[in-house]
Amino acid sequence: MKRLLAGWLLAGSSGLVLAQGTDGLINAPILGTGSNAPITGSNASASSDPGEHRGLRMAGGHSVWFRIDLTTTATFNAKTEGSSFDTTLALYRGAHVSEMRELAGNDDAGGNTWSEIVVNLQPGTYYLALDGYDGATGNYTLSYQFALGNAAAAAPPNNAFANAQSLSGAATGGVVRADVRFANTEAGEGGGGDASVWYRYEPTQGGPVSFRTLDSAFDSQLQVYTGSALNALNLVASNDDIAGAQGNLTSEVRFSATAGTTYRIRLSAVAGTRGTTYLAYGPASMDGLPNLDASYNGVWWNPSRSGEGVLLEVSNHPDPHTLGEVLNLSWYTYDPDGRPVYLIGAAVIDPTAPAGTPIAINMISTRGARFGAAFNPAEVVREPWGKVNVVFNGCNQMLLAYEPSGDAWGADGVIAMNRVIARAPGNHCP
Repeated sequence: MKRLLAGWLLAGSSGLVLAQGTDGLINAPILGTGSNAPITGSNASASSDPGEHRGLRMAGGHSVWFRIDLTTTATFNAKTEGSSFDTTLALYRGAHVSEMRELAGNDDAGGNTWSEIVVNLQPGTYYLALDGYDGATGNYTLSYQFALGNAAAAAPPNNAFANAQSLSGAATGGVVRADVRFANTEAGEGGGGDASVWYRYEPTQGGPVSFRTLDSAFDSQLQVYTGSALNALNLVASNDDIAGAQGNLTSEVRFSATAGTTYRIRLSAVAGTRGTTYLAYGPASMDGLPNLDASYNGVWWNPSRSGEGVLLEVSNHPDPHTLGEVLNLSWYTYDPDGRPVYLIGAAVIDPTAPAGTPIAINMISTRGARFGAAFNPAEVVREPWGKVNVVFNGCNQMLLAYEPSGDAWGADGVIAMNRVIARAPGNHCP
């Protein structure tokens, strides 16, 4: 432990005083690897961003944020010793405030009310949230150190324009993994950022297409060009943040493609950020609605049928190399005898598909388990119920067509539903 602490102290001793943490991710100050000066401030006027995670499920909605940008491996240590209130610390990766993944967190370190985390990190961009337990506020002191390691700084194969990775031009689209941790830019390259990778796309048929970053660990940018030389490109479309003000730093471009035309796709990182992402591409709806993605998450109901409702959630597919995402549907309703019941189901969806694409979901019902301490998952009986078809007519309008397989449930039908919250936190569906 003494050698580890010495490593942290040797990581930097410039004594620079950094700015206080910000109320949200946007413009969060960077914790430099060459500075170990404590940061002081207050979280009294801070609040939660829409869709923000509550670190450890204990934080009280008064978070301040800091950013970490690494180009090498490192061990990171942070603690809030000396703070005047009961603090929590949580470290995240992700470019979307409502979809971040917690890597490390702590409430009370060694029985104290201050917090401490120690975590090994790969090159990339991370966010540190300092909050108060159960709504606590006050003056904080944040101390931190880095023990820098070594990482093979090999540039990705498609770092150069001339080595652009070829994407399938098939009408079904696809998904590829992008890594800009050790990327850079070439002389004369436009588009902004200090790291980029290139792709080459030649569609087999014309029509609207979409390129979108998914599960980004950094602040991404997208540009689409035509042209065969780096110094003679024509910009077709570009995007930085889908909804930066709401903490969504992922990117999407849509344009009308011409069959047989070669498009150059540049995926870049905003200066100072690094990491990995997935680039999904394929046919897109040009009706102004987002594709079939997490923009439609939320609780849906029909006001004339108060007492039942549907919860929709889009999640990552278990296989990170597939284009599909998973739409999970839970329908809270009643059985033919008037007893409360919920029906559940899931379906793999294409996040680049038009919003009006019907989604067929096989549903099941459950029974057999007991409430509370008597709950035993082995007693849960899952029974096929039938299927539902979901079609979105707008950001906040959905048709739910149901087809029960048992006669006791009655005839098929359709229910028009509205979203209870008109806009899911952090999502770009208006």
